[in-house]
Amino acid sequence: MGNFSRNAIVLAGGLTLLCGLAACGSDTDSGVSTVQLRSASAKPVDGASPLSAYVDTAEQRKKVTTARASLVAACMQRLGFAEFKTVESKEQGAEFISGRRYLYIEPEQAARTGYAEEADAADGKRRTADQARAVSMAERRALTGGDVTLDSGQTPPQGGCTGEASRTLTTGASQPDELLVWRLMAEAAAPARKDAEVLRVVADWSTCMKQRGFSYATPEDAWNDPRWVRQAGPAATDEERKAASADMECKDQSGYAVALSNAQNANEQKLIEQHADALKALARNRGALLRNAEIVLQGGQP
Repeated sequence: MGNFSRNAIVLAGGLTLLCGLAACGSDTDSGVSTVQLRSASAKPVDGASPLSAYVDTAEQRKKVTTARASLVAACMQRLGFAEFKTVESKEQGAEFISGRRYLYIEPEQAARTGYAEEADAADGKRRTADQARAVSMAERRALTGGDVTLDSGQTPPQGGCTGEASRTLTTGASQPDELLVWRLMAEAAAPARKDAEVLRVVADWSTCMKQRGFSYATPEDAWNDPRWVRQAGPAATDEERKAASADMECKDQSGYAVALSNAQNANEQKLIEQHADALKALARNRGALLRNAEIVLQGGQP
């Protein structure tokens, strides 16, 4: 049952991912994702946004995911799948909020990988391999539930083992608007691109790029150049690496990321004040989810 079990937990994680949309943290320990961006003078600046305080960190996501995997495995074994094993990642995964929010990556990395992340190819191959593994119908029924009777004679809990795990982890948690933060980030980003200072540095960036042999009106044009669109796996071309490297160096020179983050952060702060009650509810939900995960990891039941 080895192959079945490994893919089953991949399936379970995909069905019940809470941390990330329902962020994990607390009012006092929000786990703000810190983004290091360069200023025009090449000094690092903290590019974390006010709203990123309401988004879970990679470490927090890993804690909840590990607790969820433990709950799912225990449920599956209770239902007669004694050999069911979870496959827990040794990595925490990438932060949801990163410099890429400002179309920025380190110039040194851009020179190596172009506009792609270094982990893109490996992650794509791993996901493809995981998805290729077969999932037995019996395991699927136990994981997802339904009006079925298993070979063991037992009936899966409502929503299957994944549903049971989710209910356990959300014990005492409310049901706030889990997509609120992402909508507010998008609402803050649109006007920031039209900010006078941002428009000024975009013009400087475009001039810098032209001097390096690349004609783009905006950073979005360079980032989304169809020549750089490719499936996970193939390496970036020399032209892409040159363009990406020039792009990031021109952003450093013009101070683009700093100007954009400043404008966007100001907009976010206003939105936080306007949606204070809803964001406080989301933070309380994050705290409950993390506390429950900690209890599970210590062998208890919330």
